[in-house]
Amino acid sequence: MGKTGKTLPAPSEEFKVAVLHGGSVSVLCELCGRQYFSSEMLHTGDEEDAKWYEKYKKLAKKEPDKYIEVSDSMSWGNIDEKQAVVDCKCHGLAKYENFIWANRFVIANYLKARSQKEAATASRQAKALSDVLAE
Repeated sequence: MGKTGKTLPAPSEEFKVAVLHGGSVSVLCELCGRQYFSSEMLHTGDEEDAKWYEKYKKLAKKEPDKYIEVSDSMSWGNIDEKQAVVDCKCHGLAKYENFIWANRFVIANYLKARSQKEAATASRQAKALSDVLAE
């Protein structure tokens, strides 16, 4: 749920793919605090994973909306310096997608201007380096 109490719609597949970084058998959605975990944790060969799986199972009985067991690994990515579960129940990625889409013309203009500035700076630096190497 958002701060207004409304449930956000799921983000689009295009945005999920854009944010996607990897997958894991245990991942925390830092957008809402939900911990996702899978029984695959028992098959990683890491004793710590097995211990955490058992701990999460117990916590899930007490707080089923916060500790969520899934059948497979979960896809995750980073946005706004936070780890986000791509298909989290909070749909927190939708907030970012909505902002970006609503401001797409401002963002596009900014990216164009910034890219041009950075390209000009890189060109000047390359010229200066070329001049130094020519000496």
